[in-house]
Amino acid sequence: MARLKTDTRVIRNTAGSLNVVGLFWSVLMRRMVVFESLVERRLFLWLEWLRIVGYKEQPRKFQLEVEGRRTEYTPDAAVTDASGEIFLIQAKPREKVQSKDFQAWLDIVGPQLLAQGYRHDVFSPEDWPEPFWENLLMLYGYVKRHIDGRHQERVLAILSERPEWSLLDAIAHVRAHSLPAGAVYREMFYRRIAFDGQKVLSKTTEISVA
Repeated sequence: MARLKTDTRVIRNTAGSLNVVGLFWSVLMRRMVVFESLVERRLFLWLEWLRIVGYKEQPRKFQLEVEGRRTEYTPDAAVTDASGEIFLIQAKPREKVQSKDFQAWLDIVGPQLLAQGYRHDVFSPEDWPEPFWENLLMLYGYVKRHIDGRHQERVLAILSERPEWSLLDAIAHVRAHSLPAGAVYREMFYRRIAFDGQKVLSKTTEISVA
């Protein structure tokens, strides 16, 4: 099974339960990204390959009213899509998302965030089978090994020129044109991340926001 190598540690929060926190290098954002749970780690790993401009973890606190009381809410990520619009994502396990209490919370919080100009969505890693994540982790390691600084600059320039492309599209393009056997390399690159005989990840992974 593939493993994502990150600087990870386990801490005990004020309630006494254990949280996993850590860092991994974001190729898209060109910086270390902090995650506070394994669910968040998969969210940020997933965001790396979408057709987006960028994202920020734990972006800011929002003032909301829940059951007549003022409360603060911090989403797990704020994502900027190709049009420049920003939407918010909360990462939760599927069991939590399907609970009546959480659905009731969404019914209250969603409209308030929309009134402030932000769409809101929930991410659950269980929406994809485990082999998908193993494949994505392998791809992450592959990119880190093969994309150096000068390639990263070119990749980001292409993304600004072609907002309809995913990060993976741009990486394959740059690597293909930097090698003598470019066309062959591009085909090998896409074949490497094919998933269960379906189309490659960059062509099938889209943002879905209600």
